Amino acid sequence: MKLLFDKLSSYSVLGRIFCGAVFAVLADKFLNYSLIQQNVVTGICFYYFLGLIISKIGLLIVEPFLKKISVLRCANNQDLLSAAEKDEKFEILLKMSSIYRSLGALFLLILFLKLYDALCNFFPVLMEWSSLLLILFLLFSFLIFFIKKITYVTKTVETKK
Repeated sequence: MKLLFDKLSSYSVLGRIFCGAVFAVLADKFLNYSLIQQNVVTGICFYYFLGLIISKIGLLIVEPFLKKISVLRCANNQDLLSAAEKDEKFEILLKMSSIYRSLGALFLLILFLKLYDALCNFFPVLMEWSSLLLILFLLFSFLIFFIKKITYVTKTVETKK
C-alpha cells in the first residue's frame, strides 16, 4: 500500500479529492444534486473519482479550447521533459497549473449541469435518459482519456530514444 501512495503524486490524490469535494458541495448548493458522502472512506474514493473526471474534462475541453483561441501556448514533450530534469520546482508548477485547469473545468461542469437542468424543464424526456446519457458520457470520456494517455506515453518513449 505504501508503494502505491509513493507512486501517486500529491496532485493525483489531494488535488483530485479537493476538486471532487468542491464539486460535490457546489452541486449540492447550486444544483440540488446530493453528492456529499457521509462515510469518510466512500467519500474519499467518490471525490477522487469526481476529481479525476473533472481533471480529464479540463484536459479534453478546457485546455484545447484555450489553445484554439490562442490564450494558451504549451511546450512540446521534449521541452517539458528537459525542463523537468533540470529543475525540481518545474514539476510543482505543472501540478499547480493542472489544479487551476481542473478548477476551471469544475466551474464549466457546474455551468453545463445548470443548463442541462434548465433543458430538462423544457424537455422532461431528458430526465428519463439522464442515467444512460451519463453512462455514455463516462464511457466515451474514459476511452478518449485512455487514447490520449497512450498517445502521450508513446510520444514520450519515442522522445527518449
